[in-house]
Amino acid sequence: MESYLGKGTIDSVIVSTTEIPEEMLKKYETEEQKNLVKVDYENMRNAKYEVIESDLLTTVDGTIKHNSLKLSSIIFFQLMNNNEDEQKKIKF
Repeated sequence: MESYLGKGTIDSVIVSTTEIPEEMLKKYETEEQKNLVKVDYENMRNAKYEVIESDLLTTVDGTIKHNSLKLSSIIFFQLMNNNEDEQKKIKF
């Protein structure tokens, strides 16, 4: 992503650790022509951003969905923590 956005523009990356059944992956590859995004841990190991991992996917009616409550909770928590960090930098 940094190759598109520029170095130093990312401070956090959210990664789902959910194991997806092989038959569901094959369905998505053939019917939807979509592939699972592979996490490049080797590249991220040297990066200066935080990697947040959580079980974020669920299957509903034979489809893969993000668990929106879990994902939004992580995003909200990150925003609140970053806001607190920024407030600490402000001198009054």
